[in-house]
Amino acid sequence: ERSRGLGDVYKRQPLLMPTLGLYLLSENSWSSKYIKSLLLALLFSTIGDGLLMFTAHDQLYFIAGLASFLIAHLFYVFFFLKNTKQKKLNPKRILVLGIYLFLFIYLLHDGLTGLLLYAVPVYACILAWMAYTAMQYGFEQHKKIKLLFLGGAILFMLSDSLIGLFAFTEIQTPLWIRRISIMLSYVLAQYLLISGANLSIQGFPSKKN
Repeated sequence: ERSRGLGDVYKRQPLLMPTLGLYLLSENSWSSKYIKSLLLALLFSTIGDGLLMFTAHDQLYFIAGLASFLIAHLFYVFFFLKNTKQKKLNPKRILVLGIYLFLFIYLLHDGLTGLLLYAVPVYACILAWMAYTAMQYGFEQHKKIKLLFLGGAILFMLSDSLIGLFAFTEIQTPLWIRRISIMLSYVLAQYLLISGANLSIQGFPSKKN
């Protein structure tokens, strides 16, 4: 049964995100605008990391981990929406992310059972929303911040897509490749998002190149 092998796919270190949180606090004061939403995003990511390490014992750990990351994404969304001046929808970005959502759910659908049939699509929608708001805010910013947010959003989608493909499809790859690809894309995604947010909080030039 695939669910019994989930723990082998989701090996993440729960101490990595607190390290990013400490980095963010070292660069900014606790009273900095919206920093709490970023720290909460990292907190729920840490909880998610911890829960996913136990998915081999019970699939409910995976669903709980998914919920934790969903909440983390909502805190990222809050940060981006509160900072962006762009209120108009961008049809091209919506189309691209819509195609991603369709392919993601289509490819995983046959491998999803029980609560996962509903939990995974809902999570994928929130992930895409986070990516969209990151792009909306990022494209208002200096090129450096734009690239950080864009890279972070894309890598987060890549990491979660790899998790889904490795866990719920028949794709066969060595375990070490699964772990390295998921871990690297996930850690880099968080690092890029936090780095971009840190620059924007510190008032890095907000202009298009």
